[in-house]
Amino acid sequence: MSNVIDLTPELSNNCEALIVTFPQSYIQSAHFDANRIRKLTAILGQYCQCTDETNACLHEHTKLSHSQILLSLGLVGLDCLQFLPELLCVHESLMRAKLISPIQLQIQLFVPDINPLVLDRVFKQMNSELEDSKASITLEKYTQKFTQQLLSHSIPRQRLHISDNCIIDMHIGDKNIRLNDIIPQPTALIDFWCIAPPTEHRWNTHTFWQMARMSKRLYPPCYSTKKWSESLREFATEAGFEPLNLFGENTPQSNKDSLIYEKNLESNQQQRIDEQFENSHDAILKSTQKHSQKDAQMLSQERSMLCQSIIQPYRYCHPSAADITPSNDPTHASLNVKARSIAIIGGGIASASLMLSLAERNQSISLFCRDSGFAKAASGNKQGALYPLLTPDNGPLSQFYQQAYLYSRQRILNLTSSGKQISHDFCGVLQTGHDARSSARLNKISSGQNWPRDIMHRVDAAQANQLAGVQINQPGLFYPLGGWVCPHEFTQAAVAQAKQLSTPEIHFNTEIKKVFQQDGDWYLSTIPETETETEVDTQTLFGPFSEIVLANGQGFNQFEQTRKLAATAFRGQVSHIPTTATLNQISTVLCAQGYMTPQHNSIHCIGASYIKNATSLSHCRQEQNDNQAKIASCYPETNWIKEIDISGQDSRVGVRMVTRDHAPMVGLAPDVDRIYSLYQQRLSKDNQSKQTAIQQWKQCHAPVIEGLYVLGGLGSRGICSAPFAAEILAAQICGDIIPTNYNTLALLNPNRMWLRKLLKGKDI
Repeated sequence: MSNVIDLTPELSNNCEALIVTFPQSYIQSAHFDANRIRKLTAILGQYCQCTDETNACLHEHTKLSHSQILLSLGLVGLDCLQFLPELLCVHESLMRAKLISPIQLQIQLFVPDINPLVLDRVFKQMNSELEDSKASITLEKYTQKFTQQLLSHSIPRQRLHISDNCIIDMHIGDKNIRLNDIIPQPTALIDFWCIAPPTEHRWNTHTFWQMARMSKRLYPPCYSTKKWSESLREFATEAGFEPLNLFGENTPQSNKDSLIYEKNLESNQQQRIDEQFENSHDAILKSTQKHSQKDAQMLSQERSMLCQSIIQPYRYCHPSAADITPSNDPTHASLNVKARSIAIIGGGIASASLMLSLAERNQSISLFCRDSGFAKAASGNKQGALYPLLTPDNGPLSQFYQQAYLYSRQRILNLTSSGKQISHDFCGVLQTGHDARSSARLNKISSGQNWPRDIMHRVDAAQANQLAGVQINQPGLFYPLGGWVCPHEFTQAAVAQAKQLSTPEIHFNTEIKKVFQQDGDWYLSTIPETETETEVDTQTLFGPFSEIVLANGQGFNQFEQTRKLAATAFRGQVSHIPTTATLNQISTVLCAQGYMTPQHNSIHCIGASYIKNATSLSHCRQEQNDNQAKIASCYPETNWIKEIDISGQDSRVGVRMVTRDHAPMVGLAPDVDRIYSLYQQRLSKDNQSKQTAIQQWKQCHAPVIEGLYVLGGLGSRGICSAPFAAEILAAQICGDIIPTNYNTLALLNPNRMWLRKLLKGKDI
């Protein structure tokens, strides 16, 4: 691809028409550069042009798999934020004009640890140059959407849904470490890169090789917002990149605030490059001969070795057993033409969230629910608290819940902004101790890390009283972005949005009791495992499907293939109490041994009970009394608790499936019989053989049941974890870049209960 801006007449006319819609104040600003808009138009036009070949392919496969073109971009550097809204406007403009094929835009955006003041300054400068415009495609829309969704500047990785056709993964922090965390899949590699290097510090061969391992092409294009220095060009070509300029000769002056900030940040950072990367890859990199463009076979081998060294420690839980192989040919973005027909079993927040994530990927979906409608089971509560589960060490579990918490909040905002009804209030959550042990635990959490204030901060008793709106007279932890949401409305809204994007088949009053595979396809049956169909009956047998997802809450481990998955059912009764003049003053969610929400429709929710393996789902007076007593014991010597009235005996009962480690199960169902068979083969009392067995478990893809996925074990935090867990699973199924890191993927993997022991050489 040349540095010369080469536009067809149609693309050129569309580009100039788009520029005319930009506000004059923005066009006259130092930030604006018309050549940049033209170059972005040329890039998207070349990668996603409507050709007879792509149109024919789309037409042929749409009826099978609702196929689409996927264009993946990698942007590295804070200055890339400045032209990101322009890129999104160009994308939307070309799509509307039908000058490019329908595409899903996925952007991997890498920026340094962001000082919120610096980021706000960057966007305030841009927004100050943007006036209200009557144009349907506006820069303001994208700058506002981005800043609204980036809820925290401190979580290292966040997925943002900017539009139905655009996803941005934000990677915040040292770029070498964040690049190392990316989980690409064979069908989800990056088409081209753009970098904004303010300084050559920490831009080296390691950086470009990490970018190269995620690239689709053997010689991927890499655009720079600055003129390439000799050393940067050498680093890039060493890894096989084709260095190109994004702005040509008219490169505008970079934003001084972001430039100075990133330069100072990088010069002061003493973070080491990941030791594994240094130790494992030096031999590869040092053995490489320097020349402008390497022999294709040598380059492919080096990149493959790098991919394997990154994946190897997590091979057992990697979503794909296939190797990642760059192509030397693709000119256009990827056309996903695999015919999929996905069945989801369930009807709660997990199923609805997965339906939405799959609908955003244009997949064919069939859902089977045993109830008469959505959210009739555990997802049917009136209110639920939304806040993350934090741990003192801020390990993978804590990191997952922080990502999930922000993602769930973002989903709610997106759905409500599109007109969906979801009762909610992001009023914060105030967590206090209820005894010496729980208070010590909260102290350990708050002192264990330098927590970002927008995630959690400690408050004293006076501050707690002010936040609560009533006297609680205790210090605690406050989660300012948290609050409450109506789970059943959240579920219904996700389903409604999915229906707008696709045409799912929904089967209510259909209890699936058996799933089985035949000739590579999956089938669902309403006949129990103990019985056999004597003939094919359309009322009892459904299929074929390419994938099945078990997201049916309490029933996800009822099937023969998943019966050994360790999750325990806990009954939970939530009490509904009428508000009073005093209780109406509660202004945040109170959480201790139990929880209490601010009023909604004149009702507060308190609870919930936690009864293991209960057999009844009927209302229980004792549990109602217990819920009241727990709240009273948490806030002693306060008058407002005396107004909690449970005499109406109004409540709702649900069952939550809880795993031993409190993490959901997300991914392919493990082939437990095969795991035990391999365990017996590798079993040895000899220490050397035991170490060999450990390496075999680490370096081999763990036995799984292909095509059978699990989304369950969400516990009592389903509204927090379900949307993000569903997005991770949808990415796995569809072969997208997965929006989390390897440690989190290992945490969520359904085979973890066995693999944790086997990886330590322990018996199972």
